[in-house]
Amino acid sequence: YALLPYLYTALYAAHAEGGAVLRPVSYEFPDDRATWEISEQLMVGSALLVSPALHPGQQTVEAYFPQGTWVDLFHNSTVASQGETLKLPTPLEAINVHVRAGSIVPMQEPGMTVGEVARSPVTLVVAHEGPARGPASSASGLLFVDDGLSPVADDTSALVAFQSTRHEGGGSLSSSRKSGHAPALESLSLSSARVFGVLQPSAVTLNGRELGPDAWTFHSETHLLEVHHLGLALSEDLSLSWA
Repeated sequence: YALLPYLYTALYAAHAEGGAVLRPVSYEFPDDRATWEISEQLMVGSALLVSPALHPGQQTVEAYFPQGTWVDLFHNSTVASQGETLKLPTPLEAINVHVRAGSIVPMQEPGMTVGEVARSPVTLVVAHEGPARGPASSASGLLFVDDGLSPVADDTSALVAFQSTRHEGGGSLSSSRKSGHAPALESLSLSSARVFGVLQPSAVTLNGRELGPDAWTFHSETHLLEVHHLGLALSEDLSLSWA
């Protein structure tokens, strides 16, 4: 349920533009011949690589990672792959889900029902291409919101775009409404952002206001910047920067 906003947005994109939500890895990486025979991994949308345990008693999985940087969604580790297979543990309480660099994935707090999750604050997971001291990088993502009942229309739904850039002196994360005026957008808030692949900043600014040191945390071992308690309505434009 934590991935409900990402999945709902992927379903909307399939409805509006065609394409698939659950995809073979080769769908996203057709030029990588190693993906052509993969049958036990899949892409969910363009951003998530899922490597599940499919056999009784299985404790590890052989997971292929196409070239690029991949962020473990639930454990905050990263894989910098040149196109290689890794052995991953498959504990009962977790599944191997990795975010493709260049993606922004919206999540919400897990709950027991869809309605409970849909009312919870949104967190953005931003995955930049590694290494953190590398060249400039960008990431993007979408969030589709409606009331879950009405046909898609301008007054019942909304599409929000997220964009992040990383450069030598810092980086930024912003949002803008692409279309729609869904009332549900007014009641949803953006609570936090997790930005991977950045260098330690000395200051973080939200909509022109510098945040105090208790509002953000930097994890040097994973080059992860976490910004907490944003408290910003999704109907408002976001402008977050760090330097």
